Amino acid sequence: MDDQSIYLSDEDATQISSVLEGLKQSCLPDEFQIALLERTVEDARVVASDLITPDTVVIHCAVRVVDLQTGKKKRYTIVLPELADMAKRLLSVTAPLGIALLGHKQGEVVEANVPGGRRLLKIERVRHLPRRTEGYRSLPNRRTPPHSVADNQEAVLVV
Repeated sequence: MDDQSIYLSDEDATQISSVLEGLKQSCLPDEFQIALLERTVEDARVVASDLITPDTVVIHCAVRVVDLQTGKKKRYTIVLPELADMAKRLLSVTAPLGIALLGHKQGEVVEANVPGGRRLLKIERVRHLPRRTEGYRSLPNRRTPPHSVADNQEAVLVV
């Protein structure tokens, strides 16, 4: 786990730096979260976005993990904090699990310090999503009511 290199695209590193600045400026900054995210960025090898391999966990990618202690499989889409919604499995890059997965590759085992304790997770599958749509077919305008149920569905890629 610790011997695995973490790779971040220059684009993700820039977005995370911006998020970090916002976290530091908040009224009640979470020092643990900030330190964990800063350490991840500091330890990462930042490379050009086009050099990130398709099996690397990045912002706006779908990932399937298996908990090695319980055998349970879960799917998430890694997103920026403002898009996070755990009911829809949209996992913030600033959440402990999001931080633990970021920059790792399919097949690797990561250790995540989550609210339920320490978990060992194997990354089973990674799928990059189109950036131009922020990773989704369409996100409804939350200020206007949807015209139909289909218009109101946020699509999360299943891996």
